[in-house]
Amino acid sequence: MHSLLLGLSLGISAGVAPGPLLAVVIRTTLEGGFAAGARVALGPLLTDLPIIAVAAVLATALPEEGLAALGVAGGIFLGWLGVEALRERPAPVEAPAGGAAAEGGVGSLRRGAVVNLLNPHPWVFWIAVGVPILGDGSVAQGIAFIVPFYIMLIGSKLVVAAALGAGRERLLRGKGYVRALRTSGVLLLAAGAVLAVEGIRQLR
Repeated sequence: MHSLLLGLSLGISAGVAPGPLLAVVIRTTLEGGFAAGARVALGPLLTDLPIIAVAAVLATALPEEGLAALGVAGGIFLGWLGVEALRERPAPVEAPAGGAAAEGGVGSLRRGAVVNLLNPHPWVFWIAVGVPILGDGSVAQGIAFIVPFYIMLIGSKLVVAAALGAGRERLLRGKGYVRALRTSGVLLLAAGAVLAVEGIRQLR
């Protein structure tokens, strides 16, 4: 249950928090509609596996104290993201001037994959947060964390793309998105506190 709740809370927080991938999802949806934005949102499915693999290799090379320290660092990182989400003031969404033509299916998916691969947040998250969580439990607990994490991460971005594709841009400008953003900030702060406390206990 602990792994499931962590996966759900971190997934939705990462999904709606401002960042390069969400910005590209918004932009691509405005350019080419929901299908194009949805393909960008699926980018992490192509790039996160090698990111997780590299993070796991780095983590296995560290002693137990190093993993605990990574957990504390991950908690601090999540806390910082939470504060950023609470302070964020979403800018108005505007349709691109000139009505840019939509990219093809492969182009949209590639755009999302490249943006996610070059975004430092997934790397920091998996090295400092994800791997310590996975290494702290069984295989079943790892699955219980990863599956809901990606469902919420990608699902939340698909919801944003669907809202924009349906012409409801006010969701991103108005109270709905602001409330989701604030909720994600609270969830990130809570998850960061739990992770940091667990890391500190392991260091004692």
